[in-house]
Amino acid sequence: LYLDSELFFAGWNEFNFRRDHWQYADVPLTYTVRDGKPLPAQHMSLANHDFLVWNRNEADKRGLFVAGNVWNPLIQFIVPYVDMVGVGEHWDAKPENFAGMINEFKVFRTYSGNKLLSTMDYVLNFGGGVPETPEAVEKVMEPRLNTCLMYGIWPGTANAWKFPEKVAMLVPLFERYVPIFDAITAAQWQVIPRMKVSGDGADTIFRERWGKTPAEGLFFTLHNPDAEAKTVTLEWDLSDFGGKDFSSITEMVGRKKVEFRLKNGKATAKLEIPARRTVALEIK
Repeated sequence: LYLDSELFFAGWNEFNFRRDHWQYADVPLTYTVRDGKPLPAQHMSLANHDFLVWNRNEADKRGLFVAGNVWNPLIQFIVPYVDMVGVGEHWDAKPENFAGMINEFKVFRTYSGNKLLSTMDYVLNFGGGVPETPEAVEKVMEPRLNTCLMYGIWPGTANAWKFPEKVAMLVPLFERYVPIFDAITAAQWQVIPRMKVSGDGADTIFRERWGKTPAEGLFFTLHNPDAEAKTVTLEWDLSDFGGKDFSSITEMVGRKKVEFRLKNGKATAKLEIPARRTVALEIK
């Protein structure tokens, strides 16, 4: 069951003046001034809440999965009633503009906990003037998936999958990223990162943890939003993760091993995070 743009009308149209609608939502009437006159009305956000509850109950009776599309700051009204949150739509093909979405994605993940999140990115449909070439996929689209990776925001590609020639160019990119999205999503986002990040510029680095112990799956994502690379030191207290020594740290996008040191119950590693890039680490 898909509720498209569910809270668009709740957010942009605050009041409902249509009296024939009022009987369908158990919401107290209020009044507001329109064209200089006081008029009775119904708060759309409250009526939408009734609508969400009804949809959730009907979906549960039928065993349906519920998805809903929404924008900030109204996400908190829809999260309890859906299984997947659609976190907006994006059309701008300029990489630097999309990179600025990282703060928005952080808000969505924080509100949604471990609900499945996805964004509709029409640039991944070769929109916004992106040439239909493998080179454009790497130059424009790869950074978008890389930004989404920080908060496990599954990327949607609109109608690209209707065209075999577009699919052929997108598949290698998705084969590279989907296993990482799948792994961190399965491990589940954790509120407290339990990873110390230090060094010049460390305060600007986004950092999140996925999973609880290496045995169950343990991952960290770090994002550098700045225009220059940052080298930081990472430190983990092994007692936070079951007490066993780490045996390997792998950077998942580049599939490279990260050197680290074990001493006094802690693991430390130096890591360079390129400009405007997300790094995903798997701990074994």
